[in-house]
Amino acid sequence: MTERPSKGRDDVPQDIRWEKCLAPASPLVRGYDQVVWMDADILINPEAPDVAAEVPLEKIGGVDEYATPSPEERRVANRLMEAHWRSRGHQVQTCQGARHYYRYCDLPGDYDQVLQGGVMVYSPDRHTDLFLEVYDIYARVSDDYPNRNGEMPVFSYECLLRDLVHWLDYRYNMLWIYALQLERPHLFEKPAGWRRRLQKWRLYCPEREKRRFLRRTLERNHFLHFAAAVHDMEYADPRFRLRG
Repeated sequence: MTERPSKGRDDVPQDIRWEKCLAPASPLVRGYDQVVWMDADILINPEAPDVAAEVPLEKIGGVDEYATPSPEERRVANRLMEAHWRSRGHQVQTCQGARHYYRYCDLPGDYDQVLQGGVMVYSPDRHTDLFLEVYDIYARVSDDYPNRNGEMPVFSYECLLRDLVHWLDYRYNMLWIYALQLERPHLFEKPAGWRRRLQKWRLYCPEREKRRFLRRTLERNHFLHFAAAVHDMEYADPRFRLRG
């Protein structure tokens, strides 16, 4: 798919993430039993099993955003992330659970899971109408609800409303920033203490540590998602370095 699915439409929001709601209607996927949607900021473990094989045709497969890697660890990661940004003078508030997330996005907070939109398995024949319906209802008013931050909250809500979600193991969409916060929080900061002294003596390199940790994290998971940290993909391969 080399062109935006919205090409030729008049009702196109500025946020490119809404394009994934139009992708199922593309002629490129017509005739396929299932499609695996993956955001472009995801690395795939070559040893990963077939994610589509785990999802019934009538369901949409995905990972629970607020149970990655577990509900308890996600709450810890949220608190660490919030503290990190506040230490830099930013007034931020992370949603402490799915219900809080839906309310923050001006949606009914009746569900305890959120479908993470970075990896989804769906059947074009069965689910294209839902994707288009979500686009037609929500995309045109997206600028009026800035807290929604893309299509994910509304698409998750509509899928749960219809009992369409087949929950996948979190390893199919492990978020890199949570792995860092839970296991290597010091890599968010400039080296301090003994690490700073070792770096001065060229005995410690945070870039090398991050590169090794990324490799181990990918080995432990199926797909590694760099949402909000796409610049770190270059630690896997310099060819991913962002330009500009």
